[in-house]
Amino acid sequence: MTPLSLRFQVHDHPNVRYLGSPLPVVRLVVDARMRLTDGTESETYEGAVDTGAYITVLPRYVWRTSEREILTPNILFGGVKPTKRCQVRADLARVTCVLSDREGYEAEPLTIPTYLAHTDRAPLLVGFAGLPSRYRMRIDPSTGEAWLREGTKIG
Repeated sequence: MTPLSLRFQVHDHPNVRYLGSPLPVVRLVVDARMRLTDGTESETYEGAVDTGAYITVLPRYVWRTSEREILTPNILFGGVKPTKRCQVRADLARVTCVLSDREGYEAEPLTIPTYLAHTDRAPLLVGFAGLPSRYRMRIDPSTGEAWLREGTKIG
């Protein structure tokens, strides 16, 4: 089965002036489309693959016309720092998305738990829920190789 290619993006850490020397930030990205309420698919959005996050995060501009099943409305979620300032208001939902790459490969649709952020300022983060049960993942920054391959189940 053809693997879905992930892309590396490398840039300097935004707080480089405080660090004293450049620190590269490496981000792994994939393209994603959402199933819309009319049954078609959205335009393609680029999202960061976040292997440390279980649940996907979608900004409002991505999910507002997406088909969704709300599981828990109006909650707060956040990352490493549990302060109110670092929390984002969202609905916990299930959405169906299609991951794809720039070489034209598309994965089968995947229904995943998602935080539907109530703001456009949230990043699009592809969480790990659903991936280990459907994909084998390879990430090798030394060669620039990263991919997901369907059909290899864990567990």
